[in-house]
Amino acid sequence: MIAEAEMTTDARGFMNEHAVRVLLVDDQPLVGETVRRMLAAEPNLAFRYLGDPLQAMQIAGEFAPTIILQDLVMPQIDGITLVKFFRANPATRDIPMVVLSTREEPVTKAEAFAAGANDYLIKLPDPLEMIARIKYHSQNYITLLQRNEAYQALAGVAHDIKNILTGIKGGAFLIDEALGANNLEMLKPGWQVVKICQDRIFQLVFNMLDYSKERTPRYETVDLEETLGNVRDLIELRGRDDGVAAALEIHPAARTVEAEGLSVHRCVLNLASNALDAICECGEPSAGKVTIRTRPGDAAGYLAIDVQDNGPGIPPEKIGCLFQAFSSSKGAKGTGLGLAVSKKIATEHHGSISVASTVGAGTTFTIHLPAKEPREE
Repeated sequence: MIAEAEMTTDARGFMNEHAVRVLLVDDQPLVGETVRRMLAAEPNLAFRYLGDPLQAMQIAGEFAPTIILQDLVMPQIDGITLVKFFRANPATRDIPMVVLSTREEPVTKAEAFAAGANDYLIKLPDPLEMIARIKYHSQNYITLLQRNEAYQALAGVAHDIKNILTGIKGGAFLIDEALGANNLEMLKPGWQVVKICQDRIFQLVFNMLDYSKERTPRYETVDLEETLGNVRDLIELRGRDDGVAAALEIHPAARTVEAEGLSVHRCVLNLASNALDAICECGEPSAGKVTIRTRPGDAAGYLAIDVQDNGPGIPPEKIGCLFQAFSSSKGAKGTGLGLAVSKKIATEHHGSISVASTVGAGTTFTIHLPAKEPREE
């Protein structure tokens, strides 16, 4: 199965952005339409109405709301019971819930809060109040999501650093053994391991710095054969023990680009490193190959840099979140920062990144860059 996607949105800030997403569960379509109109003029707000509460759990999982508005009295299921269902499900347990009802009795309100509701509104409230409550509860939930993402990011960074330190420790052991035996040949593999680990920690730190701040590229004429040749050499060195080959193909019409050379290097290195990791994790790395290729772009005035691998490919359901920071497809083995930084670098250069993948056959990431520095008119 082939999956394709293009990532062009700006990467701003250190954490992922979350839009306000409102799910309304009410058996009366008139209420759904009224709430929709109340929220229609609000920017950066997604709204979905659901008239069948029996589908609420499934739809909530798909829509990923930042707040759920629900009726108290519905024919298919009691509203208090639905609140309990939402609270019992791990996917919806922390989502703010606001009960809408015509009942004003304190006992009814107390029952709703005891079941897990965050708020209680007499329907239908004034639009200003409704919007204020939605924004307030959604922002609290988004803050919770971002806090959890920060914890995941720290765990991912710590895991990466632990792996790097393990490599340094192993390399240092080989060096000590070589020095003790006065064996220079034994010294070489240990020093190579240390050099690779040094490069990885350098890459990790600069990825974090690059993603955490906005910047404008310092343009220069970049010799792609030299810059990408360095990337090829690094990937070749890292993949040598696993038998992974690395290749560079420079198109005659795409030898140079006006860009920031160090950023182009880092952008391609992140993609190539991911490609190498994907191959090494598939179980048969000895047949693996990472190819870096330049070519004229599909659009006039652009050139393209492909980073192609023959690894396991990426499942279609994972394509959409590939460039989201701290959402690594490697699970606990990566921070997810590398692809996010590559996307950010491409965006800063007025370019973009696209990806095409076939499960079982491999993946190609393509960086689309203007061949010349964009000029403001």
